[in-house]
Amino acid sequence: MYISIYKTDGLGCQLKWMIWYLIYVIDHNHTFVFQLHPNMEHNYTNDENYLKKIENLLNISVLEKKFDCFVQKKNLPIEQRKNIYTKIDLERKIGEYFTNNQNHKSVIDNLQIMKEVFRSNKSNNFFNNNKKNIAIHIRRLNKHDTCFDRKSFLNNSNEFYLEKISFLKTKYQSYDLCFHIYSQNDIYNSFHFEDFKKIDNLILHINEDLCDTFQGLVFADVLVCGRSGLSYTAALLSNGEIYYDNKYLCKPLSHWNII
Repeated sequence: MYISIYKTDGLGCQLKWMIWYLIYVIDHNHTFVFQLHPNMEHNYTNDENYLKKIENLLNISVLEKKFDCFVQKKNLPIEQRKNIYTKIDLERKIGEYFTNNQNHKSVIDNLQIMKEVFRSNKSNNFFNNNKKNIAIHIRRLNKHDTCFDRKSFLNNSNEFYLEKISFLKTKYQSYDLCFHIYSQNDIYNSFHFEDFKKIDNLILHINEDLCDTFQGLVFADVLVCGRSGLSYTAALLSNGEIYYDNKYLCKPLSHWNII
């Protein structure tokens, strides 16, 4: 049986489903047909090579070599993809499978392979500053979001993250720390990040290149996730310590810290 997805939304959503589906098909002897959506969100500069950069970021070509059940298809019409490659709607089943089997050896082993594939074309010394790097992802709405009901979109306040920074400063007080805030401009308040500019050893990464942002989240020694698929999937690929907002729709891995 062939299983495929054709998701809009941004990198986090598409990568989440790629990981979940791939884990599922490996354990069920299916084939996973994958294609990044050509209109993936958060292409801030309208880069014509955006999808190629994302494919390189995720090291898709190496994933195909590692997993025989993973097949990337390009330039298929949406109608053809829906009618031929997608046999049944498995999203709920696949999400539940990943959540319920996250501690099984096969899931742990295959996630580890995905981590190694992601790192195989990158330097692990992403920050290159000899510090303990703490990445904090703050998800804010901006003009590029098209998949949200903006009235129902909920996020944490600045005070929430300032409290977490204070907690982490105390916990890791014996280390030379560097905090990194990754986010987007808030469409409702252009001065939303002023609170963080008062903090020593903190760098704001606002509306930066998505590939750099994702690598920063993955390679941080400590990652504080926002309510977002981007930092959720970064946490799945991370070898660092994870602090996770349990109010987000995806369930955390069992070894993550809940905030």
